[in-house]
Amino acid sequence: MSSSLVTGAGGFLGRYIARELADCGYRVTGVDRSATSGLADVQAACDTVHRIALPSKQLDDVLSADRPDVIVHAAGPASVQQSIEDPNGDFNGQVGVLLSLLESIQRTGITTRLINLSSAAVYGNATQLPIAETAPVVPVSPYGFHKLVGEELIEAFRDRYQLTACSVRIFSAYGVGLRRQVLWDIARRVREGVNVELFGSGEETRDFVHARDVAVAVRIVAERAAFEGEVYNVATGRETSIGALATMLVEAIGENVEIMFTGAARSGDPYRFRADMRKTEHLGFVPNVSIERGIKEYADWVTESVVVS
Repeated sequence: MSSSLVTGAGGFLGRYIARELADCGYRVTGVDRSATSGLADVQAACDTVHRIALPSKQLDDVLSADRPDVIVHAAGPASVQQSIEDPNGDFNGQVGVLLSLLESIQRTGITTRLINLSSAAVYGNATQLPIAETAPVVPVSPYGFHKLVGEELIEAFRDRYQLTACSVRIFSAYGVGLRRQVLWDIARRVREGVNVELFGSGEETRDFVHARDVAVAVRIVAERAAFEGEVYNVATGRETSIGALATMLVEAIGENVEIMFTGAARSGDPYRFRADMRKTEHLGFVPNVSIERGIKEYADWVTESVVVS
């Protein structure tokens, strides 16, 4: 049985990844600062859950004891807007935490394959679609810049310490359990019975990828990637406008509210995103959850399970 360790196992993507690995026969160790606090699904997926607030040298003991074959680094902040409001906090939560993990791997001397969860935010405002991994990286937010620094840190450790690692650049991940970003903003307003007002014109696009598909992609990368510091896009290769997304979600929830756009772009938000998926597809990844199906699931979850204050 292969063993794995997921940092940020209590986070949105961390939970999906831990479950996918467990379902595919991996022994899963979870590390999260709050993973033992009311998250039964995390504990169900993980054989062991360690409550550690990273960075922490406690991680050395976990790595030395478990010696995981694969580490998935899913810990860290996940908000462009928060990174603009608190760039120092975002830097510490992203770059600082990743650096501490790399140092723990180096100190303990374990042999492992590291998958770093990066972001399409490293591309900034893309000049050409679809966006391939070879496209220029010109981030337009502290979040994107810090993700890029993380990729470069991994490359530095690979050169200096022969670290076997790669990064996955995740586009707009969504799914049941997501309580942030545009889907949550729309759902919260709809549940409150107020009109939906969003930044931009509604013509902005994203490549929305369901968290289950993200988890499958990560597992396929773990099993088939070269781990030579390379990067892989994780998305669907399909472009969906924010206006169309909002309409789908409002209709799926079944409330009669108006959708309006301010016309003003929000700082740090790119205009159009669509991934070139050929490199990841070459490993065998094919997205399975359509945007229509994913939005319906999200709407059902919001309607049946979520109390919005």
